[in-house]
Amino acid sequence: TVMDALRHRLGLRVPEDVSVVGFDDVPQAGWDSYRLTTFRQPLPAMVEATVTLLRQVLSDDAQAVGENIVVPGHLVVRGSSRRPPSAALAAAVDFTPGAQAPFNPRSSPWTGDS
Repeated sequence: TVMDALRHRLGLRVPEDVSVVGFDDVPQAGWDSYRLTTFRQPLPAMVEATVTLLRQVLSDDAQAVGENIVVPGHLVVRGSSRRPPSAALAAAVDFTPGAQAPFNPRSSPWTGDS
């Protein structure tokens, strides 16, 4: 796994040196050896939304029009990630409406490098 490679091949500590976040919240994510922070998709709600949309498309004689459906997921916080210091977070994120913070991979507010 990525966490094994980070720990054993690169000698990094998770989450002290690097945070790792997964996707789909597979059962192994909860194992004590990983405790992977992960994003859980709401599969039943996604299936329900898909079936509802398909029924609408099939019942209408009109041609289907593209539609975006947002089904909120859930972040499951475990031990593989940590929250950045609030000062680093404030420096990295501009909360002004419409503002976009530039991304510079060589300058990381999370590590204190600049």
